[in-house]
Amino acid sequence: MRKAVTIALAVALAGCATVVKKEYLAISGSKADGRVTLGYDYTDAEIPEVDETAAYNTALRRCQNWGY
Repeated sequence: MRKAVTIALAVALAGCATVVKKEYLAISGSKADGRVTLGYDYTDAEIPEVDETAAYNTALRRCQNWGY
């Protein structure tokens, strides 16, 4: 009985996920290697929607700040 309730609750909550716009942030990088690592956080209740063009621009700005 408990397992059935747990499964029903999981199925009900799975339909509650919301689409959330997320922005990539520069989380690490190496000026010497010319490498930028981007990332974003989200929870299990979120469906992330990201803009790849904005991610490219974020990395580009970081590289330009480094003089590349």
